[in-house]
Amino acid sequence: MANQNPKFEFAGVNHLAPVCRDMKETVAFYNGVLGMPLTLTTQWGVGEGEQQIFFFDIGGGSHLAFMWQRRPIEPAPGVASPAAFLEDTIDDLGNLTKEQIANLPSAATAVGSNNHIALNIPADRFEEYREKLVAEGVHVSGVKYWTIDQQCRPVFVKDPENSPYVFMKSIYFRDPNGIQLEFAAWTRAMQPHEASLEGLSSTEPTYAEA
Repeated sequence: MANQNPKFEFAGVNHLAPVCRDMKETVAFYNGVLGMPLTLTTQWGVGEGEQQIFFFDIGGGSHLAFMWQRRPIEPAPGVASPAAFLEDTIDDLGNLTKEQIANLPSAATAVGSNNHIALNIPADRFEEYREKLVAEGVHVSGVKYWTIDQQCRPVFVKDPENSPYVFMKSIYFRDPNGIQLEFAAWTRAMQPHEASLEGLSSTEPTYAEA
């Protein structure tokens, strides 16, 4: 599914830098539960100014570089992180009325925030990986099948494992910091019409108004 970039040669993500409340419990979760190797530890400052960054390897040369500071800024659910998590807010939208969709809880976050982190896993190992998380005491969602129709909108399907509309499947859970994590896998190659460069703007009419 690789696309050629004519301007820059990117080789994936060097690192994302989420903030944790406690480095010990973060190490226990990411290294202990998820098995991520630790590539690098950096720390500086003294007293109230102490800080640490731990680089956890998520494969392909990419890392989660968790940042910790002695005097943390308090979390802000609904602003910097979701107030409700995707596993509680998603449904088969193509099978719901507009009113039902409007009544789903919101997982929206502020501009510039990091809503969630999705990690690639093999599509055929979803149940195995989900069971491993459950065995570790992690609350995990069921499998979510993501679909897209000719208008790039979700569509309800009765047999997601065999539907041509499904392009990705996911499971959701959260870490000790309240960060929403996702195990995700592409299930097929994307087609040219499924990548539209027509982005929306808040100055334009909504989908319902257009």
